[in-house]
Amino acid sequence: MPGYRLEIPPAEMKKLKDNLLKEFQKRLNVLGYLIVNEIQDNIRNLGLVKTGALMGRIHHKVEGNVLFIMDGTKYGVHLEFGTTSHMVFPKKAKVLAWRKDGKPSIPGAKDKDRFSKGHRVKGIRAYSFFRRVIFNPIKMRELVSKAFQQ
Repeated sequence: MPGYRLEIPPAEMKKLKDNLLKEFQKRLNVLGYLIVNEIQDNIRNLGLVKTGALMGRIHHKVEGNVLFIMDGTKYGVHLEFGTTSHMVFPKKAKVLAWRKDGKPSIPGAKDKDRFSKGHRVKGIRAYSFFRRVIFNPIKMRELVSKAFQQ
């Protein structure tokens, strides 16, 4: 059967593979940046910004051909998936203390202060700020096409 045989030397093939992997990692990095920005927009739109700590700690990392999107806070998982109602108790003090209006307790403002040795709190609803991006096929298609277009 007529045809041509193309032989690529092993050293040249390794160089091609390395260059292809580097380019793929660059594109994954761009995709990670776009996804993080979209998640941060979701957090802003959901009204979850008080100090900006949650938004500031969402980041991405590329290892090999894998893209990781991470949240660097202890409470992010609770906001993402929500919590059930549960009991809270003081850990170091004898009682829990807070103000009815949500501000820090101030000596002399006894009418607004609340105290408890333990009580049940409502759970937090799930906000799904990660999943609104990651599991949205239309949004992901748009982000992937932005990251990989050239």
